[in-house]
Amino acid sequence: MSTGMGLQDGCRVSAPLRRYEMLMYASLGGVEEPETQEDWFRMKALYQIGDQYRLVSCSSGNYVGAPGYSFFGLFREGTIILKMFNLVHN
Repeated sequence: MSTGMGLQDGCRVSAPLRRYEMLMYASLGGVEEPETQEDWFRMKALYQIGDQYRLVSCSSGNYVGAPGYSFFGLFREGTIILKMFNLVHN
């Protein structure tokens, strides 16, 4: 699902998220007060009409429970232009 989006193999990309959904998921993922973080200010500054927020989950293996990481991405015309809130999964 990540082919052509500027991501490595093994990454899954969510459907587009609304701003409030992204902030809620970031908070649930352990980011304290995500709306006050530098990553969020940077993403807001780059956002243009038509851009999409999406959750990207990447795994280091092809099995359930494989370690990996996830982050929120700002996508423009189907390509990621900025990553925010890197979360590590052990």
